[in-house]
Amino acid sequence: MTPFDKNLQSERLGDGHFRFNFDGALMGAAGMFGGLTFAVTLQAAHLEVNDPEFHVRSASTIFAASVQAGPHDARVRVIRRGRSIIHATVTLNDSDDKPMMESLVIL
Repeated sequence: MTPFDKNLQSERLGDGHFRFNFDGALMGAAGMFGGLTFAVTLQAAHLEVNDPEFHVRSASTIFAASVQAGPHDARVRVIRRGRSIIHATVTLNDSDDKPMMESLVIL
């Protein structure tokens, strides 16, 4: 398993909540690499939708703070679920429940 795959592993906490634990293997100068943290929000949205017919079509994110190594919670909120498209937001919080980033994901 690659370090990227290892950091994408999550624990389902229920009700749209997932826990990720960043081990620090993919750190940049200020924190975890943005591509990894962005991928985590996409992964959380995909896991919450839990339907193989839906794949990420588009996404954007706001990086509010540097994401450090350690446990983080992703909270997914499905805004709209249609027959062919799903809109969801994912907020990644640190262990103090401070928002680190928020993504809008279209599946």
